[in-house]
Amino acid sequence: MDPRFNGEWSASEIETVKSHIAGNNTNTYANNMNKKHTDIVDELQAIFSLKEKHQVTNLYVELMMEMMHRMQGSKINLV
Repeated sequence: MDPRFNGEWSASEIETVKSHIAGNNTNTYANNMNKKHTDIVDELQAIFSLKEKHQVTNLYVELMMEMMHRMQGSKINLV
């Protein structure tokens, strides 16, 4: 079954999203993190126009949480 029609994300789509998030991880939005997140989700929605907005938002949140946990884990290990 085609992942686009059942709401699942393919591995290549997830890698594209991760790459896009990493590419937008700059200090441009230092004073307005909400705008940063909104802009990234909007850009991802444009890239994955066959996905519904909530699907894009949910994946973005999931990947950001994963990245935050990974960063916190590495800080804990350094102490």
